[in-house]
Amino acid sequence: MTRQVCGAAALLSLAVGCADGQVPSADGDLVRVHLGGDQLQGSLVSWDSAGLALQLRVAEQAAADTVLTWTDVDRVERYAGTKSHTGTGALIGAGVGVAVFAVLLATQRCWGDGCEEGVDLGTVIVVGGAIFGGLGAGLGALIGSQAKTERWEQVPLPTSADGVSWTRGGSVECAATVTVGAK
Repeated sequence: MTRQVCGAAALLSLAVGCADGQVPSADGDLVRVHLGGDQLQGSLVSWDSAGLALQLRVAEQAAADTVLTWTDVDRVERYAGTKSHTGTGALIGAGVGVAVFAVLLATQRCWGDGCEEGVDLGTVIVVGGAIFGGLGAGLGALIGSQAKTERWEQVPLPTSADGVSWTRGGSVECAATVTVGAK
């Protein structure tokens, strides 16, 4: 009974270790491989302790698989979708809006005694800054939401001791030696 429990615990820890995001996990993941100063991009066909195979696309046509060894590879990145820049656009737009208001406010010739009565400069600054800043933020967010960039996540490269193998179809294979019993 003790051996069964130990064996089950070893298999469970092995499964958790292998499913730890060490390799791309979806069939045909789009990956970018950096080799020295060059870069290749294609669908991942296989990944094991010796290297990886990519299916490159040339002029929108699938090409033959390209096999690379880990000694040639500097870095591997997995495509993670696109990202918009709504927040950045909103911040820039708010800053531009407030700056435009500050310029308009600075060009006014009449502040203080002798001008319109009941106008408080502090209130004008707060309300005007909020209105121009809000309009600028809205316009900036709209522009930023249309600006999209690709997101890439770096994938850790396997070491010779990993014992992890991944192939198209989503199977993950792990190798381990478990010794049970007396020495």
